[in-house]
Formats: sequence, structure tokens, C-alpha cells
Amino acid sequence: MNQDSLPPSEDDTPKWYCVQTRPKSEHIAAAGLARFEGVEPYCPRIRFQKVTQRGKVWFRESLVPNYMFARFAVGESLRIVRSSQAVVR
Repeated sequence: MNQDSLPPSEDDTPKWYCVQTRPKSEHIAAAGLARFEGVEPYCPRIRFQKVTQRGKVWFRESLVPNYMFARFAVGESLRIVRSSQAVVR
């Protein structure tokens, strides 16, 4: 039996993981992870309007503060994800 006919190991299959980021830096972490092949970041954001002293202002914030999601194979990309900019763990 050769190497190509073996089923992929558990670590080689891309799965979705929750990635903790620095506060208000979810979009920075997602942009950094998007540069790497084999890593698919997902950072849902919401746009809303607030009344401030300057009047109505549009804001864009993460739907899940301090967290984002990424799909990757642990065996191949865990070190890249952990050491990426704005990622805590």
C-alpha cells in the first residue's frame, strides 16, 4: 500500500476552530491569516449607527468580540495561526 492510498490523518483534515484575538483586533487577525495558504479566516462583523456628540456615526464591530473563526489543518497550520498578528490563542 503506497502513501497516496492511505486515508488522511485527523490532523490533515481542515476543520473550523475558534481563535481568540486581542480586543478590537479581530479584523487584523483575519487579514493576517488570509495571507497563508490553507487557512480560511471568518470574522463576522456588524455595521450599526450610533448617535454621538458629532451626530450620527456609523460603526463596524465584530459580531463575536475578541474571537474569530478559522478553518485549517492543525498538523499543517497550527503554528502559523498561533504566531499570527493579533492572535492570543
